[in-house]
Parts: sequence; C-alpha cells; structure tokens
Amino acid sequence: MGKDEAEIDAMKVKDLFETTPLLTGRTEIDTVSKLNVGLILSVPGSSFLTQTDALTVDRSNNPGTIEAGETITFFAPVNLPHGATVTSVKGYGSIADETVSLIRVPTTGSTNDTLSAATNFGTEQTTITNATIDNLNFCYTLFTSSLDVGDDIFFVVIQYTV
Repeated sequence: MGKDEAEIDAMKVKDLFETTPLLTGRTEIDTVSKLNVGLILSVPGSSFLTQTDALTVDRSNNPGTIEAGETITFFAPVNLPHGATVTSVKGYGSIADETVSLIRVPTTGSTNDTLSAATNFGTEQTTITNATIDNLNFCYTLFTSSLDVGDDIFFVVIQYTV
C-alpha cells in the first residue's frame, strides 16, 4: 500500500526544513558567515608584471609561472571583495631569500600602505595591518623584492574571510 499525497507532502516539507538552513532557525547572516570562512585567492606567477617593459622575463619554463631574466622587481594586481579581511599572505617560488608583500595604493595618489610586511617566499605572513579591504579608496597589489636571474615565482596565496 503506497503513501497518500498528504503523507508525501508532509515528508517533502520535513526534508525542506532539515536541509534548508534559513528554515531551521538560523539567520541568513549565520549561514553566509559559515560558508565564507577561510577563503583563498591564488595569484599565479604569470599575473606578475615588471615595472618597466624593457626588462627581460621568461614565461615559458613552467606554464603559469614567471622567471626573472635579469635583476627585477615584480608586481601583480589583487582583486579581493570589498570588506574582506586578509588573514595571511604566502609566496611560492624557486627562491627563499626574496620577499613578497601585499600593499594598497590610495586613490589620492599619496604614499602606499603595506598590509603584509615583506616576507620570504615559502613563509606565511599572518601579521596584516589595515586588513579590511576598502575598494572604494584603495587598489591592492603584490610587490616583490628584487629577484635575481633565474628566480621563479610560482604563485602567491592570500587567505581572507568575509
């Protein structure tokens, strides 16, 4: 003997309440904040640019990476959500004695602010100043120390929450 339509409808409603967070007493804010913990932005080496177009770089050794063809500093644009809070920055590359830092550039053109102190590639920096992203008043970029010939940037990981 099968279930009648009323029993089936009751089961559907029960399943809906058990699987839909907003219907089980949680607020929308609780649900969103639990979904957005520990987000990661990975910036590939191929996103990095030199400060001068005439400088030599090699993008062919490892797809997605960049290699210095001469002593060079690099930068890469960073696009994080407005209001996000940066929790760490870590660079990956073939180098341990060079550094990467996250900086913000104000729309007024005044002095840049450093969010993460220059930290060696392979080392995670968790001390972040001005950690809340403000895309209305700043743009954000990664900046390296002067890399030597043959140094590779693989990628940089920025962890954040919203």
